[in-house]
Amino acid sequence: MKIREIARVVESHPDAKKMMGKGFSLSSIFMMLDDIKAAAEMHVLFYNKSAGKIVDFLFRDGEVEIGEIEDRDKEMLLLDVNFVEIEPEEALEIAKRRFDEQETSKPLNYLASLHSKKIGGVTAVVWTISIIYAGMNVLTYDIDAGSGKIINEERTNIISGIISKK
Repeated sequence: MKIREIARVVESHPDAKKMMGKGFSLSSIFMMLDDIKAAAEMHVLFYNKSAGKIVDFLFRDGEVEIGEIEDRDKEMLLLDVNFVEIEPEEALEIAKRRFDEQETSKPLNYLASLHSKKIGGVTAVVWTISIIYAGMNVLTYDIDAGSGKIINEERTNIISGIISKK
């Protein structure tokens, strides 16, 4: 199923309609990917700016489950899936090609998030693909969800991030 269809299925669910009636709007779609197949499940997040809250809907096998409403300190931008031309598997392939040019390590895991992001003062819909590899290193690529162009990349280490926050 295409990402636009998944968003529409979740948005049309009675629980999502109820949340949208309370000021929640689609803000992000998150999933884990692997080399072989599309994501088995996706987390579709709705955000309420005035309340500073998010609610997570789990989409799995065509079914939708509502999660808990949680506080969200950091503001999220609204997501318009009409700008999406690149599916998550395509974004993953783009990121993997760049990763293979930069690294000799084998990837351990892939995370993908579709969201809106301010880049140079302009709001863009992007796939953020994070590739976790040896030594708990992460290469993260922001890929324009319309064109498939890599617009940003960043290298981090999970362990360093945890240690520096203590």
